[in-house]
Amino acid sequence: MQNIRIHIRSCPVLHSDYLRAVVEFASLNKKEKEKFRKILSLLCRLADPDVPFELVEFYINNQRLSPSIIKAKEHIQLLEDLRKNDINTSITSQLQPFAIDFPNSDNFSSMEEEKLNRIRLLADKARNCPYPEFFYHQISVSEKELFYFENGYKRIKSEYLPFLPFLDVNSIDFSNSDLAGLDLSNTNIEHIDFSSLYQKSIQGTNFANVNLFGKALKDIDASGANLCGTWLQVDVDTVSLDEAKLDDTLLFLSHDDRVVSPNNQGFVLEKRRNDIKLHF
Repeated sequence: MQNIRIHIRSCPVLHSDYLRAVVEFASLNKKEKEKFRKILSLLCRLADPDVPFELVEFYINNQRLSPSIIKAKEHIQLLEDLRKNDINTSITSQLQPFAIDFPNSDNFSSMEEEKLNRIRLLADKARNCPYPEFFYHQISVSEKELFYFENGYKRIKSEYLPFLPFLDVNSIDFSNSDLAGLDLSNTNIEHIDFSSLYQKSIQGTNFANVNLFGKALKDIDASGANLCGTWLQVDVDTVSLDEAKLDDTLLFLSHDDRVVSPNNQGFVLEKRRNDIKLHF
């Protein structure tokens, strides 16, 4: 009989642990990989489906589950015991529930509040370490969780605004939304149609370090916006750039031709720091 402990972490697995597991799995042959998938699938049935998978760890007889278990003969008995349900299970958790005052949370489900608890724990941990960017984009969020609708446009719920860099929003469509005045810096936004935004405005919006390569600004109010590190194309003939923060990652266009010397056209470019931010 196997003793299986299901451990719920307070934050997702560290990137170093993830890479170690990936390397171990890659070293398995085809049959071994299939056996490990079967073991993992049976273990996942034991976990609460409401708990995000990225927080769940399994310990088999006090040893943390990893792909290398397939290299040991014990995996045969483990697979057999799981199939027969001949196991002892226990649950431990690092999650510490605490009260949070959400002034606009009347329509929030308990699962959404739990996710916000986890996001706050992650943000606190990140902001108390020298490299908060190591924790960026770790927690997934759906469009339904992130947005509410007002006057036909999507708006980000206020509860999530302080924690946007820690959310994985890469697959979320930010078109047809109101983004004016928001701090979206260091997020991994990718899907956005600027022409569809509310009042065609990103006035005062902070897009610093958001990689928007291939996207273009045209016929839009970007006054006061921070566009540094975005790699955007900017049509200087139709985009308002009053008091906007600009740098040399931007491609300035006039009548579809490149503006070779933006400084000579009156644009003041911020000096970029030559540091590297790693996002996971």
